[in-house]
Amino acid sequence: MAHFHITPGTPSLDLPPSRRGQFSFAVTNNLGRAVRIQASIHVDEESEAKWLSIDGAAQRDLAPTETETFLVQVQVPENVPGGEHRFRLLVASVDHPDDEYDTSPEVAFTIPAVQPGSFPWWIAAAAGAILLIAVGGFLLFRALQRPGLREPCNPAKANCRGELACSLRDGGSVCLAELGAECRAGADCVTGVCEGSRDGGTGNVCGKACAPDAGVSCGSCGGTIQCDGTCSKSTPANYGQGCGKCGGTVQCDGTCSKSTPANYGQRCGNCGGTIQCDGSCSKSTPANYAMACGWCGGTIQCDGNCSKPTPSDLGKRCNCTGTVGCGGCSQKRPCDGTCAGDPPRCCEFPMKWCGASCRSECRPRRRAAPTVVGLRRRHPSRGRFSVLHRSRRVGRANAVTPAPQPALGG
Repeated sequence: MAHFHITPGTPSLDLPPSRRGQFSFAVTNNLGRAVRIQASIHVDEESEAKWLSIDGAAQRDLAPTETETFLVQVQVPENVPGGEHRFRLLVASVDHPDDEYDTSPEVAFTIPAVQPGSFPWWIAAAAGAILLIAVGGFLLFRALQRPGLREPCNPAKANCRGELACSLRDGGSVCLAELGAECRAGADCVTGVCEGSRDGGTGNVCGKACAPDAGVSCGSCGGTIQCDGTCSKSTPANYGQGCGKCGGTVQCDGTCSKSTPANYGQRCGNCGGTIQCDGSCSKSTPANYAMACGWCGGTIQCDGNCSKPTPSDLGKRCNCTGTVGCGGCSQKRPCDGTCAGDPPRCCEFPMKWCGASCRSECRPRRRAAPTVVGLRRRHPSRGRFSVLHRSRRVGRANAVTPAPQPALGG
């Protein structure tokens, strides 16, 4: 299968007396992939290669199955004898020229014979063209010697180029464009006005002279008075008035100088803030907000503090028998400042612990009178009983009374 399918537009061509002609070749990519190709002309004699040339780029990119047309121009010199000549178009892949290439069928072109005594009119045409170019160049040179736009001129000679007129400006004479001539700025024109073309054409032309106040500043947006008396930049009717909610004012283009966020005033964060003009929140939320803190079950608040502070003396003894907790002292009753007993006892001030209970004053207990109990015993020598006396302190219910406890604070 051919890598490239090359089809000539015509197999042969008879050249006219001008000895010029053109062949076309349709080249189709059959490689099944995109490729960059190089076209060249294959002739039998090297001298014939000078008569043939490829019109346009010789290298081109072809997609799979894409077809590209190559044109081959034929130009045979007058001194070449008439006759038939042949050539082929060679097409090859740029990357693999030795493996992927094909040639077209051979095409022929016939050169007409030179007629004896005929005059080569092309020589006369060439001579005429040269003469016209020379005359045009001379005239252009002469024109370029005349002063151009904004160049000094002589009013007596009126020698400005084209549609320019010698006009007095700033104490001297310069060439300026006349009414209706093309211009780029008002300074180019005799009238001092350069405006858009009124006939719908493109570009600017010199217009009629403006009113005396033309060019004077007008409005509040940097405009100037035009020739028709209008201001070049209109000022909005509400220019400078307040707009939005962020202290802006209306500008020359009708917009507000300070835009208001779409969510302005809406709640944000967890601390009661609202969206401000710069898009930020009025009250920032701490990064550790609502996280646990301290030893009393508190959480971080918006101000960064803990909702339930931990007492500095947490766990220490208070009110004699209590301990300090997150809610204060576990012993809610105030103590008189002293503790007694085991476990310790605490009395509300001014009561005192008096051994077994709280009293306003601790008093000593009375002692019971000694009781004599008589016992009889047989006397060994006398064979009769005798009475022995022993003293014993008898308490309530004949129980032995323990020693009294020291009174608390007494």
